[in-house]
Amino acid sequence: MFYTGVTVNPLSSTLLDIRRASKTSFQSSFSLLAQQEQVAVLSDMEFLAVNLVEKMRQQIKSVDDLRSTTDDEFMRLD
Repeated sequence: MFYTGVTVNPLSSTLLDIRRASKTSFQSSFSLLAQQEQVAVLSDMEFLAVNLVEKMRQQIKSVDDLRSTTDDEFMRLD
């Protein structure tokens, strides 16, 4: 094929298209992998936060139990 005096090789054009497509595919894959990593980190953070809240609830319950026990003991002394 000739275009304005320049020879265009269909094979090199096809290879260039393949390179562009593979670069785009790689970028898309890398972006997807990064998004999956962010989701994994957020899931880990959510898991840690839920555990922290549960431990805090247990500690608050323990303190409340201790207070009620102490109040009962004081009432018995009177």
